[in-house]
Amino acid sequence: MQIKNYELDILKELSNIGTAHAATALAKLLGQKIDIDVPITKVMNKDQLIRQSPQKDIYYGIEFTILGEITGKNLFFINNNQISYIVENLLKTSIENVDDVNLVSTLQEIGNILSANFLAALGDMLNLLMIPSVPRTEKGNFYEILHNSLGNDPMVGDEIIIVRTKMKNNNLTFTPFYVFAPFKKGLEIILNKMRHI
Repeated sequence: MQIKNYELDILKELSNIGTAHAATALAKLLGQKIDIDVPITKVMNKDQLIRQSPQKDIYYGIEFTILGEITGKNLFFINNNQISYIVENLLKTSIENVDDVNLVSTLQEIGNILSANFLAALGDMLNLLMIPSVPRTEKGNFYEILHNSLGNDPMVGDEIIIVRTKMKNNNLTFTPFYVFAPFKKGLEIILNKMRHI
């Protein structure tokens, strides 16, 4: 599907709003002010995205199935090197004291709050219901997680929306990725709704 320039501009503005809502949710979660950079939003072909994905850094990928009027997958990526500050502030203990079960549970809760706020903001603007399911978590490099989640799912459409931003305060630099993968016809529904905003 060919994305027109003005449609990409609208997608970028929607992403700005979605990530701003997510940053507000993170600030409330930590009880601290969070600043946010302007998000970078791209639409990429699924196979191209997977092929070009870096294989160096380790991430936690928190995957949600999107339910509602738009169905698909939403993946929220947290760099393994950036989780200590958030987890320690939430659990009030050193990350060395957090076992794997509690670490994954905490990361899923963070992903759930940020993804739910991101999707709710997009849904409100588009007048579409989008609800994240119970999360599934995988640890690995970006390529492995994307390949396992999107590459093996025939329901995922060809066009994938990627949103990257930077959230920060005096103690934290947090660069979450959102990978929004509508199931087939999902992006077409979104674009049709955007034309009437």
